Amino acid sequence: MLVIGRPGDSQVQQYRRRRMSSVKNLTCFKAYDIRGKIGDEFNEEIAYRIGRSIAESLDAKTVVLGFDARATSADLAQAVAKGICDAGSDVLVIGLAGTEEVYSAVSEFGADAGVEITASHNPIEYNGMKIVAEGSRPVDPDAELAEVHKVAEAGRFKVQGHLGGYRDAHIAVSYTHLRAHETR
Repeated sequence: MLVIGRPGDSQVQQYRRRRMSSVKNLTCFKAYDIRGKIGDEFNEEIAYRIGRSIAESLDAKTVVLGFDARATSADLAQAVAKGICDAGSDVLVIGLAGTEEVYSAVSEFGADAGVEITASHNPIEYNGMKIVAEGSRPVDPDAELAEVHKVAEAGRFKVQGHLGGYRDAHIAVSYTHLRAHETR
């Protein structure tokens, strides 16, 4: 059972706790990534919780964030970014990007994690996330992804003394330059 209010909570904090208590089981977690039908399975509230959980579970101080061209991706990315910042971590938003660009940016910027908002090959009514850890290493599905799932589903987040920062970090030129050298 989630605690809705705590002594000293502001009205905003109490509202957030009530909102967080509305999600029960997160069915969008799959074996290696996160995917779900937009609405009940995957939405902005769930994206916020997962973003916050990624920062906390992976102990990520800086997280790279990109998104694909689906109509729902930019709004979901905003929710993830808010979750990351509320966890006290910084988010580097590379904007509209492919998964490979997020993975490259994690290494390029020395970030602790990366998230791409995408449902890959799934139908348009779906969306999701692909997550990597430091060094663009895939998250361990049995340990790290399972912990992200557990924390996001419980909705019991650590109280932070500060908010993280938000920065645009477009990398298209850098990524294109890197790829050009790899093909020579």
